[in-house]
Amino acid sequence: MMPARLPRIAGHFGLVALLAGFLGAGASAATLRTEVPKLKASVSLDPGAGVGAWTESASLPLTWDVPHQRAAADTTDVHVATDGKYLYVRFDAKQRTPVVISQQSDDLVTGGSNGGGGNIAWSDDAVWVDLWPTGAGGFQYQFEANAGGSHNEASTENTAFAPRWESHGVTNDGGYTVTMAIPLAVIHGAPSGAWRAQF
Repeated sequence: MMPARLPRIAGHFGLVALLAGFLGAGASAATLRTEVPKLKASVSLDPGAGVGAWTESASLPLTWDVPHQRAAADTTDVHVATDGKYLYVRFDAKQRTPVVISQQSDDLVTGGSNGGGGNIAWSDDAVWVDLWPTGAGGFQYQFEANAGGSHNEASTENTAFAPRWESHGVTNDGGYTVTMAIPLAVIHGAPSGAWRAQF
């Protein structure tokens, strides 16, 4: 379920995504514009590698718990970049409670996290990005992965949406890290310019 207003991200190569989930309750309806940089060098998709390989990315602190509509008990830092072919996303999630990973294979949850009428459809600790490339009235694309890197995806464009994409995850002291490489070619009709996104 998409909030009424989402912050905004603009891209050097024309990708603009709108992000929500990183502002506090009082600021959650604010709009933020952040550029998604085009990479000069590749980023590491190894979640065990340090965030230093993501220096060209835009960094966004997530402090809002979107599913529960409250300030997050634990924060997550998101890094976003592109090379014009893929959208690269890295989540560094802090978590004080034990990390739950039960799904060990990809594509086991049909419809993504929001497939159950807005209720989370799996019990694993997970991160995701929702994309609306043509704005709030257009198709939604969701890419999600658990702390072990197993992933699911969904789209309002097509109930059989099951593109090939890459995700990796690793637990660490105090949380977990997930990396994603989402091929822009699977997002049909994706324009350059402003996109909406929610993390």
